[in-house]
Amino acid sequence: HSFPTRRSSDLLLFQKRFASNSEDFVRRHLPLDWPGTEVIQQLVTLSGGLFIWASTTIRFIEYGIPSERLEKVLSASARSASHARLDDLYRVALTHSFDSYDESECKIVHSILGAILVARERLVDEQLSQLLGLAPEIVRNVISRLQPLL
Repeated sequence: HSFPTRRSSDLLLFQKRFASNSEDFVRRHLPLDWPGTEVIQQLVTLSGGLFIWASTTIRFIEYGIPSERLEKVLSASARSASHARLDDLYRVALTHSFDSYDESECKIVHSILGAILVARERLVDEQLSQLLGLAPEIVRNVISRLQPLL
């Protein structure tokens, strides 16, 4: 029996999630062939067989303006090895999710990320809010921006 390679599973993932009938993209009125087979193949190559890179890339693109997010991923990832590309992807996702935040707001993001990492178990928004003494709507806003990474 022949098993699919990691790259072929990444290709299938990109094709399925970027398909013109994908629920996440239909409502955005993208062209039927968006982003095109050439770009999908480029993304598969950039994934280097790392499924986590492929799935994180898709979530990052889905949670923003698709064409702008795709451009950011392609420009940040074009010159790196697979694991470095994953680091670049996380950097792009974090940077562009919070680029409008000021210094005090970034400290809140850092504290929420720190609590999530240190907890070593799943925390709900209300628990994070109580733990950090933050308003629940602030925690929900930050978590929603972190969604592609979480």
